Amino acid sequence: MYYIYCYIDPTTNLPFYVGKGTQKRAYTHMYNAKEDNNKNKTRFKNKLNKMKRAGIEPVIIFLAQNIQDEQIAYDIEEAYIKEYGRKGYEKNGILLNICEGARPPNHKGKTYEEIYGDRAKEQKNKRHKLQLDAGGWFKNHKHTDNAKQKIKEKSTGLFNSNSSNVTEEDLLIIGKEFCNYFNNEISSKKWKWWCKQKNIPTIRKTFRFNGIDIFDIFVEKFNAVKKHDSMLWFHNPETKIAFRILDWELNITSIPEGFIRGRGIGNFKKGFSL
Repeated sequence: MYYIYCYIDPTTNLPFYVGKGTQKRAYTHMYNAKEDNNKNKTRFKNKLNKMKRAGIEPVIIFLAQNIQDEQIAYDIEEAYIKEYGRKGYEKNGILLNICEGARPPNHKGKTYEEIYGDRAKEQKNKRHKLQLDAGGWFKNHKHTDNAKQKIKEKSTGLFNSNSSNVTEEDLLIIGKEFCNYFNNEISSKKWKWWCKQKNIPTIRKTFRFNGIDIFDIFVEKFNAVKKHDSMLWFHNPETKIAFRILDWELNITSIPEGFIRGRGIGNFKKGFSL
């Protein structure tokens, strides 16, 4: 799930940066507020450093949450940036964002000529030289023992999608238990948690079902329903610590004493690990 966040200067109560992220993205700026060579971030990071030296902590609010489609998240981010305006770019703009959005260009399926035009040959030669300087195309490349072990673990076992010993029956047994446990209301995060408990990879597609998403098989076979997870917030009024947790996680964990529903105004803390 994606969200749109906003940094606010508590001395003016005005926003000065809008961004898109997942998980802890909204808070990483605070952890890494140091100078870098990225001109798109310099103004923002300089502001954070200046506030830090003055002992001022910015307020972080979430303008939109639980966005499933990344393209929609980009649209919302760009809409807010246009609404507030960028300082030095739009009249009366107040944000320190340089770009109107962080949407990456889509080059999927395009040729070098379509992407670079007259510079296509130059870019091809540049990448070819870089590859040769790095030792050629897989020439003399050796995996470390640790990497070999990880590859071995992924390429063996019951739930390797390329293994001949995977059967539809195996997958359906695990899937039926999973659906029953969550009363046939399934989601990606629930599936990841379930697979972790069972110590199996979180595969979603397999050649045994002709590449069909396993969730679609669960819906057909077990009358399961795909459901979006809801995020719940709790905070401790005394310590000012806040954390978030998924709604279904409340059935397998407990809220510590002193925490109440609501985001509060404290520092964010990751929800409890299961």
